[in-house]
This record gives sequence, C-alpha cells and structure tokens, in this order.
Amino acid sequence: MAEEGRFDRLDEIYGRNFVAHGASADYTLEQDSAATKSWRAAMPDLKVTVERTVAGKDLVAVHWKAVGTNTVVAGGMPGNGARIGIEGMTFFRFSSGRIVEACTIVDIATLRKQLT
Repeated sequence: MAEEGRFDRLDEIYGRNFVAHGASADYTLEQDSAATKSWRAAMPDLKVTVERTVAGKDLVAVHWKAVGTNTVVAGGMPGNGARIGIEGMTFFRFSSGRIVEACTIVDIATLRKQLT
C-alpha cells in the first residue's frame, strides 16, 4: 500500500519486478495497486494502523488493523454504510531498499460478516 494513499510514489517504494502473492494467484504492482485503490474508494475514511512489526534480514512482517465505513459500491463491497474493522498480516521482502514481494493474510470472513 502506498503511504497515505500516495500512489504517485509507488516507484520510490516498490521494485520493478514486484509481485504480490494472493491465495490463488500472483499479482503485479499495477493489479495490487488497483485493488488497494478500490478498497480506498469503497471506504473513503479507511484508516490502517500498524500494530507491530518484526524484521529480519530482507523480510518485514507487519500486523495491521483497518477500520472504515463502506459508503461506496467498489472493491466487491456493497456500499451499505457498514462500519468494518479487520486485521491482517503482510510479509514484505526487500531488495535494494524497495519492496519486491508481498504476501498478505486478511480475515475476509470477518469482513464479509460485517458487510451483511
């Protein structure tokens, strides 16, 4: 995710061959950024806080929490005004000071329950 939604800075943060590993597929930076933008569109008041980090060598693990109100139909969300609160973990691999790989685990079941 871009710092404070600053998608114009992606080249400063991510490496050229960045890959995001999903549950059933891998995604390019463009695809991953599009998904992030759709979440921000669905929840304009989205706030993500870092709860803790662990780092070693070229890896950083981030435990995060997100809260927001789903006011817009986007990102697979209904725009029903539901307030959501979820958490997850993202594991980043760095090379030459840039993120080149990411794997995020999100509690989607809780998200879906909150949206109904």
